[in-house]
Amino acid sequence: MKNFGDGVNGIRLWIYQWYIFIDSNQEYLKKLEDNIYQKALNKNIEFMQGDCNQLLKTINSFSWYSNYWRGVIFLDPYAMNLNWDSLSSIANTKAFDVWYLFPLSAVNRVLPRHGNIPEAHRLKLHQVLGTTMWEQEIYKESPQLTLFGEVDLERASIDQIKGYILKRLKTIFPGVSVNPLTLRNPKTIHRYFYCALL
Repeated sequence: MKNFGDGVNGIRLWIYQWYIFIDSNQEYLKKLEDNIYQKALNKNIEFMQGDCNQLLKTINSFSWYSNYWRGVIFLDPYAMNLNWDSLSSIANTKAFDVWYLFPLSAVNRVLPRHGNIPEAHRLKLHQVLGTTMWEQEIYKESPQLTLFGEVDLERASIDQIKGYILKRLKTIFPGVSVNPLTLRNPKTIHRYFYCALL
């Protein structure tokens, strides 16, 4: 649960006319509502409980761009719960900039070093990355054969995976952070990267 009172990671929030906050957890949403109403007086604010993947399907029902509306969307999904289709819907509006906290460690965690990906994980990655071709980019044949002379697969490094994700984002957003901020835990393991999509 974040404190949105003054901003998100140093970004000032209370400069816009209209705000919508979405969370699937009713308890978290209520805490957020109580917090924000204390800080943001005289603002148009809506709180919506639900799955943002479902709610964002309707974002193109209004012509934001042609009606001169502009905005910023902050995406902080739980694990790999944000679908690529949701990002594509936002990009199609041409009216919103996006700050996306991408769950790099969650993706890395379901990618075994030598392939053999469980089918449930494979399908989830299809949804998150918006393509079935990611395996060909992330796994390559190892130059070394196994003890039995068989070809083995070798997974890309975490930085290469991050680079591939950025390349995917560039297929739907004209502007993508060149060097997004990488957030690590105390053990220096990559957890997220914070990416601007314009």
